[in-house]
Amino acid sequence: MDFYKWFFLAEGREIEGLFSFAHIFSVTITLLVFFIVAIILANKFKEQPKKQNIVLAVAAILIVVVEFAKLLYLGLVPADGETAWETIRGNLPLYLCDMQIFIIPLAAFTRGKFREWCLDFVAIWGLLMGFFGNYFAGNIYGTYPVISFFAVISLLNHSISAFAALFILVSGLNKMKKLNIPFTIGILVVYMTVALIVDYSFRPGKEANYMFFFRGDGTPFGLFLDMVQGNLIAYQIIIYLLQCGYMVGFYFAYYGIKKLVDIHNAKEAMFFDPKTNKYPYPMDTDKHYLHVKKDNHINIDEHYPYVDNSFGFRFKVFWVRVLLTLIVFPLCYVRLGLKIKGKENLKKNKEILKKGVVTCSNHVHMWDYLAIMCAAQPRKTNIVAWAPNIRGENGAMMRMVGAIPIPEDNMRASLAFFASIKKLLNSGGWLHIYPEGSMWEYYSPIRPFKKGASYFAVENDKPLLPMAFSYRKPSWIRRKIFHQIACFTLTIGEPLYANKELSKTEQELDLTIRAHDAVCELARIHAKDNIYEPIYKNSKRVDYYTDEYGIGYKGSW
Repeated sequence: MDFYKWFFLAEGREIEGLFSFAHIFSVTITLLVFFIVAIILANKFKEQPKKQNIVLAVAAILIVVVEFAKLLYLGLVPADGETAWETIRGNLPLYLCDMQIFIIPLAAFTRGKFREWCLDFVAIWGLLMGFFGNYFAGNIYGTYPVISFFAVISLLNHSISAFAALFILVSGLNKMKKLNIPFTIGILVVYMTVALIVDYSFRPGKEANYMFFFRGDGTPFGLFLDMVQGNLIAYQIIIYLLQCGYMVGFYFAYYGIKKLVDIHNAKEAMFFDPKTNKYPYPMDTDKHYLHVKKDNHINIDEHYPYVDNSFGFRFKVFWVRVLLTLIVFPLCYVRLGLKIKGKENLKKNKEILKKGVVTCSNHVHMWDYLAIMCAAQPRKTNIVAWAPNIRGENGAMMRMVGAIPIPEDNMRASLAFFASIKKLLNSGGWLHIYPEGSMWEYYSPIRPFKKGASYFAVENDKPLLPMAFSYRKPSWIRRKIFHQIACFTLTIGEPLYANKELSKTEQELDLTIRAHDAVCELARIHAKDNIYEPIYKNSKRVDYYTDEYGIGYKGSW
């Protein structure tokens, strides 16, 4: 009974008020939760109509249940001096923010063109209702405490509306065709007309004011009532025109934004070659131009823990991963201007990839492995690395992010290295290899590949997943203020498999050629137009735009 008086009746409780900290905080947190869930589910269930329908159906059921709970309470506890029916009739779901109580279920449970119109309708009104219905509900938060029955009902109703709209927009369920405009407006007109008829069924002066047809109630609609000097018919026509006009405006704003996005995407889709002469690209395509300044003389032999599974190492890796996720990965997106495409290929092939995979890409920046790690999340990745780098000043951190050094001039060490890689892949590990052999920053053509990635894929019967870095022209701010040469796009391809009708040597050669062709295409270079052969054969740099390199070079970061 005490809870009933506290929550339902709010007896003796302080009303925090509209725009109080409690009001803003509770609404913001609730909307954030609903928005995050909507975005996650929309991305998770893209191209999965059945699951999309389930999400909409759940939203429809919830919003109806919330409204039914309100009406049930009002029927059980009518207002003073009113019968249960009189109280319910004055609180029917015919207000502006109540439209979604009818339209979300129609969008979830109907089919064909009518469903299409309803989906557009929910998308058009849901976010508006979620924002204004939560933040500007003076009739609720000026009357009831933030945590009370009617405040919570209002919060859930408007938040579910916003959730459904955002889910529809992100998942692309809305069509927004011009031919839909008269029909979605028709849905609004029918709803408004029903509300007006019900309002006129009340005694004059006792109207429920559904859809603000009789007064503004503190909204901007009141200005129009004053403008027509209280002429109710003229005012009601204006209400019709304003709300229908909003829908038309939304459609054309959507078309305008879509056109701008299409123009932006078209620009980004254009091939961009930085053609920089800043970096001292060597004559041999597999050679390094970075000089390791330190040598800590680590002995990389047959006893070296190539894949370290000790508790102490894994404990340190855990905290490094936390740091990477919270700070470094977001910074990577900003630093590189990074965009990742093709993640649906990881999702589509997850059952295959979780059994172990070898990935390969061009090597074009000091931070590009971090981009690979961003794309792979939440999977943990490993990468084969040049031994001097592991002995160098960054060696300890490289080990923490999964680097496995390639031993040099030691047969027993090589055998231990190969055994560690085999164990890693057969336990479902992710191994990344740069088959070009070295890093050439901002270099556009795909250099010849060595066979290492294909060897590990063939030898361990794992797929080879090609990825590619391509470039976008940076914005004026990035070019002029931060002197950025290019922004990066990482594109993930489809897994490649060895042709088992060939001998192992032929499988490696064939898979290397196909991987090279795939990386070219992902980098928006037609394989036949790439200036390098696919297989490394003491290949030399092709000077296709200049023969002067390393001008002003002072190092990489």
